Amino acid sequence: MKILLLNAQAISTAYSQLVNIVNNYDVDIVCLNETHQSENTKLKFLDWQVHDVPRVGRKGGGVAICINTHKSNFIATRTPVLDDKDYESVGINIQTDSNHNFNIVTPYIPPEEIEQMEKLSKNIENYTSARKPNLVVMGDLNAKSLEWNNDKSNKAGEIIENCMTKTGMLCRNDGQPTRRNTKSVIDLVLITPGINNKVKECTTLAHEDVRSDHICVLLEVDVCKTQTTTKEKKQVWQLNKVDWNNWKEQSEKNMSEWLTNSSSSNDVMKLYHYLGMSN
Repeated sequence: MKILLLNAQAISTAYSQLVNIVNNYDVDIVCLNETHQSENTKLKFLDWQVHDVPRVGRKGGGVAICINTHKSNFIATRTPVLDDKDYESVGINIQTDSNHNFNIVTPYIPPEEIEQMEKLSKNIENYTSARKPNLVVMGDLNAKSLEWNNDKSNKAGEIIENCMTKTGMLCRNDGQPTRRNTKSVIDLVLITPGINNKVKECTTLAHEDVRSDHICVLLEVDVCKTQTTTKEKKQVWQLNKVDWNNWKEQSEKNMSEWLTNSSSSNDVMKLYHYLGMSN
């Protein structure tokens, strides 16, 4: 199972590149921070199932988890695990065809919101002490620690690191920065020990372009018996990247060469009719 995390900084601008990444890596689940969706608008992602929590009363923020329902090797359902009115979070329960049962939670903690981090950490501690299913936390926590390769720690990092010491949770980031042009590792993947041995890899996709200051993090866990998909991948054209001047020059050159080398005027008329340029 492949789970992708991204702080999109507005899903509307990151969408097309994100879809291509999802297709290229055959992603099963996408966890999103800062969707910037309207409070009264349901977030859509391809034709997947989406559980979203927009920010209420203010612009920005918002979290969502998008699930590829065309996969037949797992079932995902909404769960209120770690939900709290004091911070943004959304969670799902996963049951796989190999009888693995665990929860994925995607919180977003803005910079310097120490009380929100304290509340999230307390909720994680309460969750793990209750011996509930394994937990995967994937989100931009704005928490810096030397433990996951930041060059310095901050208060949020100290809080979540202390939580991890109490609960045994592990950070599976690969130590690479998750925000472009910085050394910050703040988009974190935290897991309970019971699922740690199922992690195949956790990779920061620094080479993949997406219209966000943040970088995608891809977690792959070996929790499914089969790897199946029942629908062809949807390709999205990135028209915003097209060099239209170059396209125009190349098209004119190709057309000129074709006209020069064409054996008869009939070829031109056939092309004319083919392009629907005559009645």
